Amino acid sequence: MSEENYKGIINLLNMFITAGRYSIVDKIAYALSPDVIKSALYEAVRLAETMRNNSLRVKLKLDNNKEVEITCCEYDVKIDNPPSRRVIIGTVEKVYGGKGGYKGKKIYCVPCRGIPSEEELRKFLNEIEKGNLDLAREIAIKAYGLPASRESEKSK
Repeated sequence: MSEENYKGIINLLNMFITAGRYSIVDKIAYALSPDVIKSALYEAVRLAETMRNNSLRVKLKLDNNKEVEITCCEYDVKIDNPPSRRVIIGTVEKVYGGKGGYKGKKIYCVPCRGIPSEEELRKFLNEIEKGNLDLAREIAIKAYGLPASRESEKSK
């Protein structure tokens, strides 16, 4: 498998891992049929779109005093019990878009990841239809290997 061929799917699954929503990734990793993988992938894409629609674009000041601009697909002020250790935690310096009321508050942030392209999804689903279920497991494993996304951040 070329990681580049399925980078969008790997990134998408990594967002769910960062958010502590392991069940979607597990459904893909442990699937015994192409239909289960298709259903889980549909759920992941649909949920990611919903998360993006409810996202919050902020400038965060991190504990190391670095400032980053980031779009959070999931966020909350309950930093003592974040969904995973992979989240980004910082104090909101500025809110660019999304719900107000977070300025000055310390939040956890699950960075948004993109939705895989139609072409990438088609290639993946074609491979799965051929019975290559190991590909789904391999993609899930690679998703665990990525750190939380910093692609959408601008350090200052």
